[in-house]
Amino acid sequence: MRKIYAALLFLVAGNLIVAAQDTPKVEIFTGYSHLRVGFADAQVPGSKSVHGGLNGWNASGAFNGNRWLGFAADFGGYYGSPFSQVTFKPADCILCTQTVNTTINSVHSFLAGPKLSAREGRVTIFAQTLFGGARMHKEVSGFFVPARGPVLTSTKFALAVGGGVDWQLTKFLSVRAQTDYLLTQFFGESQHNLRFSTGAVLRFGS
Repeated sequence: MRKIYAALLFLVAGNLIVAAQDTPKVEIFTGYSHLRVGFADAQVPGSKSVHGGLNGWNASGAFNGNRWLGFAADFGGYYGSPFSQVTFKPADCILCTQTVNTTINSVHSFLAGPKLSAREGRVTIFAQTLFGGARMHKEVSGFFVPARGPVLTSTKFALAVGGGVDWQLTKFLSVRAQTDYLLTQFFGESQHNLRFSTGAVLRFGS
């Protein structure tokens, strides 16, 4: 009987050692990212629901304290020229109609927070909540500026909640697909954005 218990204990200990070896201490991700972002025209009623698409990059680093809990730092850059034209009637002018034209030039995000992972074989499923900030550059023209307006900048609080899946190819390399809800607060309004990222994950210190 003691031999059976000893064998079971050996198997459990062996599985724990293998599991620990399969968990990297550090994971570095980099790849393509697409951001569906709100235009953030606080001066135009109803414009918060208008979104445009930006393409760019996403990079992150995660330190894993154990098999399931880690801490991640996340950075992103998104570029393009999505255009929005919103026409509305000011409340103080019944016969007037006014137009605001907006072109988004870029959005950058810088976030950090806890990351939870579930690891099984070659597959890792993770979820994370990240806090930090984001910065938007945009051009605005319309009733209050000439045909081509100034470039406006806003740097505000941002929050990302989401997760994804890693598929391990080798001991040191995985591929990732990730989706996040990104809350930003540019120019005095809240924008509810969505981003998708995919790329390669380098694994160190397993």
